[in-house]
Amino acid sequence: MKTICIRFFLIALAITAFSCSGEDGVDGIDGIDGVNGIDGVDSVDNGLGTLIFSGEITNEDAVKIIEEGSGKNTHTILVSNTKNLTVLDLSEISNLAILEVTDNEKLENLTLSNLESIVEKGTISNNEALTSINLENLTTVNSLSIEDNIALGSINLNNLSNAGGVGFSRNFALENLNLASLTQAASFIIRQNESLTNFDVSLLESVEFLSIEGNENLFSFNFSSLSIIQRNLRVLDNPILLNITFPLLTTLSDSNTITIEDNTNLETIELNTLIEIGNITVRRNENLTRFTMDGLEKTTGRISIFQNPELTSIVFPNIVSGDGGVNIGLNNSLLSVEMPKLVSCSTFSISRNEMLTNLDFSALQSASFFSITQNPTLEEISFPQLTSIEGRSNDRFEISFNNVIKNISFPNLETVNNIPTINIRENLLETVNFAKLTTFSIFNIDSDTLLTSVDFSSAQNFNSLQLDSRGKLSTEAIDQVITALLNITPAITGTAIFIRGNASAQALTDAETLRTNGNAVNIRS
Repeated sequence: MKTICIRFFLIALAITAFSCSGEDGVDGIDGIDGVNGIDGVDSVDNGLGTLIFSGEITNEDAVKIIEEGSGKNTHTILVSNTKNLTVLDLSEISNLAILEVTDNEKLENLTLSNLESIVEKGTISNNEALTSINLENLTTVNSLSIEDNIALGSINLNNLSNAGGVGFSRNFALENLNLASLTQAASFIIRQNESLTNFDVSLLESVEFLSIEGNENLFSFNFSSLSIIQRNLRVLDNPILLNITFPLLTTLSDSNTITIEDNTNLETIELNTLIEIGNITVRRNENLTRFTMDGLEKTTGRISIFQNPELTSIVFPNIVSGDGGVNIGLNNSLLSVEMPKLVSCSTFSISRNEMLTNLDFSALQSASFFSITQNPTLEEISFPQLTSIEGRSNDRFEISFNNVIKNISFPNLETVNNIPTINIRENLLETVNFAKLTTFSIFNIDSDTLLTSVDFSSAQNFNSLQLDSRGKLSTEAIDQVITALLNITPAITGTAIFIRGNASAQALTDAETLRTNGNAVNIRS
């Protein structure tokens, strides 16, 4: 809404600034409306609508054009492909619709010190000798793009407060940028400014799109007042940036994205006031050690945290809903992942975290895709409140290759639908608890160690139970499984049951009963 208001303000300003509202005309001397009878002062005195500076024009020529052509009617300035122009002073101009300063070989200094507004767009680009731009009184602009000015070291925009969109890209000599008066912008882009070390937008309250990308020497930035991002936040490839913090950010529209990637020296990310967003991607930040989102309650997209080798913990203490899922992988120093209030998510994937020892998803009740794989130091998996997994096309349930897992417990999981196979493959697995699981298709468990407890005491609706483990089942575990299957009411039929281990005489008898009821039962030692 604020952005719309800015645009209405700019349109009103354009009408005011560029209307022919001069002095009332004076009747001609001979009583006939003549030269002096035209409403307003002479149009030449009001200036030309468009001033053009191009080609072989010199500084002196430019001064003459300004003296003879600028005025209240001047709404467009075009400065393009000049060969000799080095200085351009347009201090007499206060309002413009369009400003274009492009491809000028020798232009070093551009001054529009009294310009207050640009109603449509301002473009200052590809001026290889330009070292300074003075827009010290510019307060309002619909669109401002300053890019590819390789020698540009100074931009004065100290009073810019409202902008439809601003962008600064590939100005390789620009070291700092002060936009401390800016309160609102539709988009804000800082991209590939090699020498930029910091910038200040401490009064900016809302923005639609924010992108900070590829700034080789950017050390810090200040967004201390920013509370609303209506679309996306991107912070990418800023190799010496140390910290990312948005202390007042509470809103990022629920269908949109935070992407923080490839910031080599980034150590901390703090987004503690953010309550709801779409997607979060935090990836390939080599020195990231701390990432906090203490206030986050809901994501409508996916949480993806990958390849942050120094990150030791991921704790989102208040997130309840993760509609797009949780994907955490290849964080080599990660010890703990804790989302203790998360009730629902779609995709759940924790993979290839070399030092992970603790998972806390103690409130999770539902998911559609479930995978915990290749976490070689994780010893136990427990999801005490998970009750259902409602899969979709190509979804899966897999716990495998975590090397030292001994116990797996899903004591309240009742149904696993639309997933072809539940696969558990662990080297040291000893106990498995699916005590309330009633509905699944195929369940496969494989371990290199003797399984001592396997609880499927509520199984009713399934196609195949494959406990043909290399480590075998203990006699007691086989008794536990066969007794539970035999006691299902109504009696199961048409299922396939494969078990490896030394069965007791009673288990063999009960297995024969299961066969009589129309099930395929194979027990081998």
